[in-house]
Amino acid sequence: MKEVVEENGGKPVTGLGCFWIPNLPGTELFFCFDREDSGISPYLFHYSYKGRGTVNDRLQKVLSMTVTEAKLRGDKTVKISKPLQIHLQWIRSKWKDSIFEPSKYCRVTKKEGGGTYLLTCSPDNSTNLRPWREVPKGQVEVAKPQLMETA
Repeated sequence: MKEVVEENGGKPVTGLGCFWIPNLPGTELFFCFDREDSGISPYLFHYSYKGRGTVNDRLQKVLSMTVTEAKLRGDKTVKISKPLQIHLQWIRSKWKDSIFEPSKYCRVTKKEGGGTYLLTCSPDNSTNLRPWREVPKGQVEVAKPQLMETA
């Protein structure tokens, strides 16, 4: 989470919101973004329910990924659970010849009317694509300040 603040020039991100991908119990991936500034790329995080140790040990930023595994900081790699792989098949079709880097290729914007956020991920950063996901405001959790000190 520290990267979000650092990328924002060190200014506090007061409107940090996060949502799970997909919004199902036991899901291990979630995006965090500044709800007030759509110019900042969202970050994808992996949370290990099986891991031991501190939140910092179990919560890691995803640098790149395929349908079956995610590369984390420190050259760590984790396998994506089979149930989650079903929801990530679009990665295989859109990123056939390149690596999917969520912070590079994804954007979260507010839908007109303000009740929903749109997650769009595109190999060419096109904003004209149909959103991958529409996320109702009710599914966006406001990140607690202590979470900003992790990952």
